[in-house]
Amino acid sequence: AADISVIVPLYGRFDFLRHQLAQFADDVDFGRVDLIYVVDDPDIVSETIALAARYQALFGIPFRILSYGENRGFAGANNIGVRHAIGETVVLLISDVIPQAPGWISTLTNALRTLPDAGIVAPLLLFGDGSVQHAGMYPRTDAALPGFLLNTHRGMGFVWSGDTQPFEAPMLTAACIAMRKQDYDEVGGFDEGYLIGDFEDSDLCLALRKRGRRLWMVPEARLWHLERQSQNLGNVVGQRQLITLFNGWRFQQKIRRGVLTDPRGVELAG
Repeated sequence: AADISVIVPLYGRFDFLRHQLAQFADDVDFGRVDLIYVVDDPDIVSETIALAARYQALFGIPFRILSYGENRGFAGANNIGVRHAIGETVVLLISDVIPQAPGWISTLTNALRTLPDAGIVAPLLLFGDGSVQHAGMYPRTDAALPGFLLNTHRGMGFVWSGDTQPFEAPMLTAACIAMRKQDYDEVGGFDEGYLIGDFEDSDLCLALRKRGRRLWMVPEARLWHLERQSQNLGNVVGQRQLITLFNGWRFQQKIRRGVLTDPRGVELAG
C-alpha cells in the first residue's frame, strides 16, 4: 500500500505531466507512491485526461486525476489533493519541478523521519543552468514598504556553495516539500485567503513553527525547477505588485496577531 502521496496541481499547462512521468518511471520509490494530479482548471480537463491515458500506458506509473469544475488556486488545489491523499506523508510538488535522479522521495522522507522536530523538509531546487532557484526562504523588509513583510530566496541565481548536510531555514517554498499529512491537517492546510499563489507556503511554514516544528533544507535531494511562464497574469505588473502587497500585508497581520511565528525571530542553527 502507498504510504506517500505526491500531489501535483495543474493549471494552464498540463504538458509537464509527461516529463515528470518519464522521470518517475525509472524511480523504484514510485512503487509505494499514491500520485495525484489535481486539475485546477476546467479548460484543460479533457486534454489532461487524454494525455494522461496516453502516457500512463507508456510509462506504467499508476496515478489519479482529480478535477472539480472550477479554479480554486494553488492553496485550494493542494487542500483538495491532500484531502484525497492515501499516504501518511504528503509531497507537494509543482508540475515544472523535475527530479534530477531517482531516490529523492526516500531522501526527503528519511529526513522527515530522522531530523530533529522536522515538520517540513525540502530539496535543493536548481535552474536549468545549475544555479540555485531555492535553498530556503528568508524574511525581508523594504524601507519603501513599511509594515510589509516579504520573502527572499537567498543565493538565487548563484552556484550552490554548500554541501549535502541538512540545515534549518525560516521558511520553505511549496514548489517541492514533504510533510506528514497529520501536520498539514492540524494547521488547516494552506490558507485560501491569499491571492494567486503567493505567501501560502510561508504561512504554512510559520504555522508549523508555531507548533514547535522545524523546517529543514535537504540539499542531498536535488530537482530542476523549470520556472514556468504559464501562471503569469497577462496583465499589468502594477496589479501583480498590488496582489503581492495585499498578501504581504495579510501575512504580516497574522504574525502580529500571533497566529504565525515571526520569521525574523531567533537565528536558526545551520
